Amino acid sequence: MPLDAVSAATTTRDSLIDYLLAAYPINDAALRRGFEELLRQPGTISQDPYLEGNQPYEAGKTLRQLTVEGLLDQRMLRLFEADRPLYAHQESAVVAAVKEQANIVVATGTGSGKTECFLIPMLQRLLQDPRPGMQALILYPMNALVNDQVKRLRKLLCKQEQGPNLIRFGFYTSRTEKTHGKAEETLRRELIGTERTELLSLFDAVEQERMKVLPPAELVEQAAARVMRVQAISREEIWRTPPQILITNYSMLEHMLMRPKERGDIFESSKHFSMLILDEAHTYSGSTGTEVAMLLRRFKLSMGIETSGQIQAIATSASLGDPRQVGIKKKVCDFASQLFDEPFSEQHLVWGTRVSPDKRFGPTYEVDSCPNEELYEHYESLDIGAISESVEAAKKALKGLVPSVQ
Repeated sequence: MPLDAVSAATTTRDSLIDYLLAAYPINDAALRRGFEELLRQPGTISQDPYLEGNQPYEAGKTLRQLTVEGLLDQRMLRLFEADRPLYAHQESAVVAAVKEQANIVVATGTGSGKTECFLIPMLQRLLQDPRPGMQALILYPMNALVNDQVKRLRKLLCKQEQGPNLIRFGFYTSRTEKTHGKAEETLRRELIGTERTELLSLFDAVEQERMKVLPPAELVEQAAARVMRVQAISREEIWRTPPQILITNYSMLEHMLMRPKERGDIFESSKHFSMLILDEAHTYSGSTGTEVAMLLRRFKLSMGIETSGQIQAIATSASLGDPRQVGIKKKVCDFASQLFDEPFSEQHLVWGTRVSPDKRFGPTYEVDSCPNEELYEHYESLDIGAISESVEAAKKALKGLVPSVQ
């Protein structure tokens, strides 16, 4: 697929806008659209791009291949793109977490798909054991990251087949309404301000064709019904029937552990808890790290977990150091072990590996068949085109400088 520099820059800008819209939610649809239009004006939050030629990550197997091998449940193919290759480090994380049931640290760069490294093992576990009660806790350092994960889980879990054993989730932050009626009203306001294409993504391909012709108000109603099928949207609902996946931040977890209602109805009533996930683990350093480490110990005690080795722990971060650095693997293992109070092994630290330029483009060669002056004339006369042109167009323009035999 040719590289489109403009599209790459636009996607980054759009992701930042999505983050800001999630971090500063506006219930009024008109104000939300106005805020988004302001963010999209040139020069407000983005400038012209500077391009750097990073190589892609090494590719691994597809989910379909892992399913054929018996590692993953067939139902996973309905939730994710079945034939899209995972990155090699994603495959390694899935194998370590699912096959070996290991505690893992995923320390790969930004945009490397760290979320899939814990989502796939977590959903695999829940598909195999869909018993009610909280089984997995995902902890984030801030609400904005919680909001982003909520959208991601909605899209995934809404793809489940109808049935009695649906995997459900909920988020528990300061934005979670207490009563179901208030929460339903808030959800509808959110969906009214959501792009139509995003609402349609909650449905499968067949359903989307039917939903495309619906008027906006009816589409919002259908989307709200679909969301409430897989998401516990109010505190009262989470108290009454804790979902298998709970998402929160460490500040709210502190409050939940102090209040008898949450401690009793959510934590103590969940008898099958098995997975603790911390994203952005590098933020838990220094005094904050010490506080969170003690918080996790208190949380495990509230779940009836008194010794290590009874749950699976997963940490992800883009800022835990360079694997080539001497002694870094031991430091990362020690950090994770102290944070979770669970054992971590160096063989289960997952680092991203990028494709080398030689492997991707072939060996280098020198253009020595003409003097420098003539080479510069060739270069000056090249008609590569605008920045929006594809790489194929540039290759065609450069063809005269490439030797026929390399």
